[in-house]
Amino acid sequence: MFSVGHHLDGAGRRSVDIPAITDLLSRSYQAYEPRLAVVDSHGVLTFGELAEAVRRVAAGLVELGCTPGNRIAIAASNRTEWTVVEHAAYFSGLVRIGLLMRLHVEEMAQILADAEPTVVVAEGKWLDETGIAWLPSSVRAIVSIGPSAHATVTYDELLARPAPASLPNPKPEDDTLFYYTSGSTGTPKGVQHTGLAVGAMVRNLLEEMPDIGPGDVVLHSAPLSHFSGCVGTAVLAAGGANLLAATFDVDRILAAIDESRASVLVLVPTQLNMLTAEVLRRRRDGREVRTQSLKAIIYSGSAIAPDRARDAQDAFGQILIQFYGASEAPLPLTALHPADHSADIVDSGGLSRLASAGRPTAHVELRIVDLDGQESPADQPGDIQVRGEQTMRGYWRRPDATAEVVDAAGWITTGDIGYLSREGYLYIVDRKKDMIVTGGFNVYPREVENTIARLPGVRDVAVVGAPSEKWGEEVAAFVIADTGTPLTSAAIVEHCRSSIAGYKVPKQVHLVASFPTTPSGKVKKRVLADQLWAGQARRV
Repeated sequence: MFSVGHHLDGAGRRSVDIPAITDLLSRSYQAYEPRLAVVDSHGVLTFGELAEAVRRVAAGLVELGCTPGNRIAIAASNRTEWTVVEHAAYFSGLVRIGLLMRLHVEEMAQILADAEPTVVVAEGKWLDETGIAWLPSSVRAIVSIGPSAHATVTYDELLARPAPASLPNPKPEDDTLFYYTSGSTGTPKGVQHTGLAVGAMVRNLLEEMPDIGPGDVVLHSAPLSHFSGCVGTAVLAAGGANLLAATFDVDRILAAIDESRASVLVLVPTQLNMLTAEVLRRRRDGREVRTQSLKAIIYSGSAIAPDRARDAQDAFGQILIQFYGASEAPLPLTALHPADHSADIVDSGGLSRLASAGRPTAHVELRIVDLDGQESPADQPGDIQVRGEQTMRGYWRRPDATAEVVDAAGWITTGDIGYLSREGYLYIVDRKKDMIVTGGFNVYPREVENTIARLPGVRDVAVVGAPSEKWGEEVAAFVIADTGTPLTSAAIVEHCRSSIAGYKVPKQVHLVASFPTTPSGKVKKRVLADQLWAGQARRV
């Protein structure tokens, strides 16, 4: 087993020498006051301006009736207001919940029904399009970014209020943010993280990222509600600036790299693949592409196929960094650094190191265990378990679910199956619960199955991951229709589009007469998936 335990007491408990996230941010506000902090298409904020905006918005949230421990949900694309509200929540003692804007409103409603937020901050135009009937009764106030007929108060009105002399003093051991993840049943669970855990995550990121400081610009094309938000917080703690792209557009991203002289690019593998293809195409056409300012490209969300990694290095140089993490144990649990992005290095398991997720990082313990809970030897697959200061407190109001994944010694079972090579590199073999990762986003088959099953005429359904050149994996549905029912693939896809996020909608629908099953009647999903993966390398 490869295991490191910096600052751990042997039982996985967090140590008190990790600075809370509010302490890290306060230091940056003061140390880098005149420096650029956050940039989007609407404007810029220096660290001093960011600090002032955070104090004003935090005071406004308190005036709206928020008290420490209340939840606040943010529904917005990447923009400066997202960062201000997030920091204001931290300093007010509120628990931040970021909503992925690609989610369907019904999916957001599920999350908020569980979280019971006191305040929702959302883009005004989007609020007017979706309405507010889906919001839970716990919501006392709606803050709109831009005008909205549904707003209690606008963001600009909060910003216009005077900064307070003091704010609540949140305890570092209290909850600071929730990540929401659907379980295998499709029911959303809130993953609780404290201020100390977020501080540990930031520390770990800074140790694994390239040196970042004043003058560095980090370009984010992945959503701040996704892993990009973690990296963005670390960038600000180091005095760097975050350049926020509201949407991913290849031409605009390449232009932004050139114009801003970006040092680091943060994205998911699908975005990296698209960007790589465009850079190589332009160069083949004899067109100049200026990306020389980049010293690192950080990607996470899923692995990248070795041939795609080689293409990316041809396009950008040997600057790729992969981070592996989970909602329950945020990145970086492992890191694959530029020197390890090489197809020429073959580890003890016989695979190219490019296929690995990297080595466990400092301050993180990682082990592989078999079905009996015993540590597996090198190159033998088993459950991936981790322990460290950045791991979750538990699942919000789900003690039974927490007990299923966290043992008495603090080890968290990630749900992934993998092995450690003799060289200490983690290879992820599969996902224990058949989760699909498409374009860096997680899709739980049961959720899609439940959606399809609601369509009249569907007798049975099984959802699996299928290979995709563009997305790595894509959602595939096998459906058995009731006899005599004129069910079509198009009708199934359209039904899904009406209630779940676009990335969860099946890209393939196979209408079949029967499923392979076990003697007990359970569908053999692996047999179905193997039909689609025949001749392919798994990209998980």
